[in-house]
Amino acid sequence: MKRIALILLILTPLSGIHAQYFERGPWESRLALTGTVGIWSPKGDDATVFGVSLGGGLSLNYWYNPRTQVILGINYSSLKTQQEYFRGLVDTLTFDVWDVQGRLFSTQLEFRQLFSADNLNYLYLGAGGELVFFGDIVGNYEIYGTQQPIKGTIRTKRDPNFAGGLFVDPGMFFLFYKKVFVDVGVRVHWLYDGKRSTYWLQPAFSAGWRLK
Repeated sequence: MKRIALILLILTPLSGIHAQYFERGPWESRLALTGTVGIWSPKGDDATVFGVSLGGGLSLNYWYNPRTQVILGINYSSLKTQQEYFRGLVDTLTFDVWDVQGRLFSTQLEFRQLFSADNLNYLYLGAGGELVFFGDIVGNYEIYGTQQPIKGTIRTKRDPNFAGGLFVDPGMFFLFYKKVFVDVGVRVHWLYDGKRSTYWLQPAFSAGWRLK
């Protein structure tokens, strides 16, 4: 029992020294370039058109005080699209379509509050706004029932193809060495396009390199 008490007495000031080491000196703002890989998962009406799809993005992360970050980013995803969506646009039972793809582009501005665990590892809660553009939906098709099958490319758009909205972004943020930032989170998007509202989930992994 005496040995345990002695160990605790030694470790307590050492842990205080560890925290003071990372907090000492004036705060310097930090700027990082961040790459993101995420999975876009549609809910609501968009789930009848699009499927779960992999996407990527780039952002600038400005860490301007010890607990607050501002993040400006762009994202792109090639969206898997439900083949049944195109079949509903063509009035024939002898129609086949494949390789159907849509596209999504977005720009986002996020404010993030950090909650420190030990000055290297953080929990965070982010919130922000975004603009989303849905590109053309394109697929290859064949129509049967004639002497020679009719082949071609069919093209349509999500209507409307612009949407704006808000998102929240809970997650975990880690520091590695002095130059590398890593975070893992789940963005919950709420989009409104003038006709309807829809929801998307986006689990994402990001890695950043400190520029200054």
